[in-house]
Amino acid sequence: MHLSVLWLSALFSLGASQTFSKCDPTIKSCPPNPGLPYRDYQINFSYGLDHLNWEHFAAGGYNYSHAGAGLTISKSGQSPTLQTKWYIFFGLIEVHLRAAPGQGIVSCIVLESDDGDEIDFEWLGGEPQRLQTNYFGKRNTTTWDRGRFSHVDDTQYVTHSYAIDWNQDSITWYVDWQPVRTLRFHEAVDGTNFPQTPARLRLGIWSGGDPKNPEGTISWSGGRTDYSKGPYTMYVERVRIVNYNPATSYVWGDKSGSWQSIQQVHGNRRVVRDMETQARILDSQADQSGQQSFVRAPGRRRAQAAARPEPSYRHMSGDGEASIH
Repeated sequence: MHLSVLWLSALFSLGASQTFSKCDPTIKSCPPNPGLPYRDYQINFSYGLDHLNWEHFAAGGYNYSHAGAGLTISKSGQSPTLQTKWYIFFGLIEVHLRAAPGQGIVSCIVLESDDGDEIDFEWLGGEPQRLQTNYFGKRNTTTWDRGRFSHVDDTQYVTHSYAIDWNQDSITWYVDWQPVRTLRFHEAVDGTNFPQTPARLRLGIWSGGDPKNPEGTISWSGGRTDYSKGPYTMYVERVRIVNYNPATSYVWGDKSGSWQSIQQVHGNRRVVRDMETQARILDSQADQSGQQSFVRAPGRRRAQAAARPEPSYRHMSGDGEASIH
């Protein structure tokens, strides 16, 4: 099974489909994608939601505490999700989180484009020591052989770092900065199914085991969800996003869906100034409390995490099961 086909179906049933793009640029002319106009963005959700850059998506519980953003399912029909208001065009994302426990509960990290290009991490609540990596190209659902599984010690009660390094040549998935999988361009049907168009980041939780779902979905997610044993919460502590091609917007030059067709627009300095101002305000608030905000204003020095590889920084101009302990 593949998460997004099921997850999107669940979200649509909640009447939330208007939040997703209704315009596929490979089918018709669409408005440009708003972009992240600077290279490095970071946020610590223990200080709350950065409303300028993120939005709540779909029904469910949203709570911000020292543990970060808590996304909670307590009853049928909920699928709380955080999503960025802008897109990146190749980049590095790092998310520190704890997946939700619970039979039938699915936690996920998704990079998704308007044409159906997609890169995922996903966790089933009934399998606390395993995760799945996956990808999609142009919503191609003709095969289900893109998923790979990796063993990770305790995904639900220990916070791990999950990262995706994505450029036009390859995608590498990391757990605690140990690579668990690499996909190269030519391995995805000679690039046809390789994710390569501007994408936004979504972090969410949904109930694949909801009794209203098809039996196939319930079986894939590990069985029926018992809401009386909830609530079920996924915790997102902090996020770092490096946009390898910063721009205020991305224009699709044609309907090919190829990375070469994407045009970067670098106008509207007001948008950049507003984002920088918001970041500095949150940084200042954190400084006053003696802590670090992890919303990074450009040019601000920050603490460096140890033992992380250098990202690819590729600019425009593996199979098997891994084990992490």
